[in-house]
Amino acid sequence: MSAVETDVLIIGAGTSGLAVAHELIARDVRPVILDAADRPAASWRARHPQLHLNTHRLLSHLPGHRFNSSAGAFPARDVMIRYIEAYEADLSVEVRRGVRAETISRASDAWAVETSAGRMLARHLIIATGPDRVPVTPDWPGAETFEGELIHSGDFGLAEDCNGKRVLLVGAGNSSVDIANHLSRTQPAHVWMSVRGGATVAPVYMLGFPTHLLTPLLRPLPDAFVDRSLALVSRMVCGDLVRAGLPKPSKGALARMQEDGSPPALDNGFARALRAGRVEIVSEIEAFDGPEVLLKTGDVVTPDIVVCGTGYRPGLEPLVGGLGVLNARGEPQFSGREASPDHAGLWFFGFRNSLWGNLNERRREAGELARCIQRTSRP
Repeated sequence: MSAVETDVLIIGAGTSGLAVAHELIARDVRPVILDAADRPAASWRARHPQLHLNTHRLLSHLPGHRFNSSAGAFPARDVMIRYIEAYEADLSVEVRRGVRAETISRASDAWAVETSAGRMLARHLIIATGPDRVPVTPDWPGAETFEGELIHSGDFGLAEDCNGKRVLLVGAGNSSVDIANHLSRTQPAHVWMSVRGGATVAPVYMLGFPTHLLTPLLRPLPDAFVDRSLALVSRMVCGDLVRAGLPKPSKGALARMQEDGSPPALDNGFARALRAGRVEIVSEIEAFDGPEVLLKTGDVVTPDIVVCGTGYRPGLEPLVGGLGVLNARGEPQFSGREASPDHAGLWFFGFRNSLWGNLNERRREAGELARCIQRTSRP
């Protein structure tokens, strides 16, 4: 079977892939998109039903399609699913669903993609599969002996299912704090949070106003000023969380994000629950032993459920691991309109988190990348 040829091929039909497809089409460049899922918004469908977009809808739409006011300030999971479905349908782009990209190699002046449906060739290849494809769970000694439920935060279900149960949240990042937000409105028997270090916790609202709408004012300011401002707002609105047991972060929110891509945690009930003693901060996990979780301080807790808010990896190694384009964390070394002179026509898009909102950044970056490709695409 001969290879299918196209000028621009996008791997991934999530919000990043669709955003750059929109900007390419606006410049008369028609891409083809491959997506392993059988329907749109697969990553949103897989998450728990309480999930909301954590950035304000006014700053978080994809290019050419704003949210309706009925979506609310922070659109819920099901609203996001309908939004992405409608966006893809209106885009009139060719999306080949249920097709998995397996390996990539250079073939003369094109990129060859071996897929579950055969080989495809493209002069420009955009990988937009996102930073959160593969959940990371630490390999703790004795984890296989744990008698409770051990899950990743991506597999968390209804908060009400934890009523009457003892819950151990691992990590103080955005995933764990988001789950703690939901648990603060239910009735778990006890909630522990196992932390290795501190985290900046930013309020979703300040005096009833969505704090994300203030971020455009901070963007042009020096990084150190932004970090100090966020720390001050956190202290004013969330209270002294260090006094409540959460370790002080070693870096500011922006500095931490620039270092390893970790966004600040967003408070919508967690801080109040922590100060009230409904969340107890404990040390890192050392090991599991049957029903017990052993902590590095020597303490022991006996949760019914352990939820690992321990992050994700892009999972790009099978696809591009042999090209030398990934860093030690498995992330692409260049992204957006950045390109490598050794890999002309290969682009990574949507892999970097932004303090200003990921959808907000994708909208801007999609236009930049589309202009770069337009200049070298065939008419």
